[in-house]
Amino acid sequence: MRRRAGYCAETRSKEGAAGALTAQHYAASFADGVRRLVLVAPAGRMGREVDSTEVAAFRARRADEPWYRPAAEAAELLATGVSGVAAEEAQRRSAPFLYGRWTDETRAHHEADRVRPPAWLYEAIYRGKPAEHATEERLRSCVGGSPGADAGRRRGLRAVPGRPR
Repeated sequence: MRRRAGYCAETRSKEGAAGALTAQHYAASFADGVRRLVLVAPAGRMGREVDSTEVAAFRARRADEPWYRPAAEAAELLATGVSGVAAEEAQRRSAPFLYGRWTDETRAHHEADRVRPPAWLYEAIYRGKPAEHATEERLRSCVGGSPGADAGRRRGLRAVPGRPR
């Protein structure tokens, strides 16, 4: 990313997919200023779209966990488009789905005192509706055609489709 412009999309854990969307948008908007870009497991748009049936199957595998019922109810509430304080509470209750295992260690990691983006930012990222396929079309022109295409010879960009873990 262009550090001199003060723009860097470094993300970790659950914010990773949103960071990939930010990086994709930046690369599509300022392709001449991006020498290399690797997106690992991006969600949606240029990565593989989220399949609700697949998500339900992954979640169902964890149905025996003591936290499952409240987390599943919260996830369903989030899917309805709830916002504000209710969305923040539902995000907190559905947190076990963000981790491979919900242990004391992962709970502490999730609840760590760190700056969290406000709920409206999540809504802007995940519910925003740019022109249909505008970002991916601009990004395809940067990377040479399609997700997974190696455009290293052209501008050093590479789209890496997401893979289930």
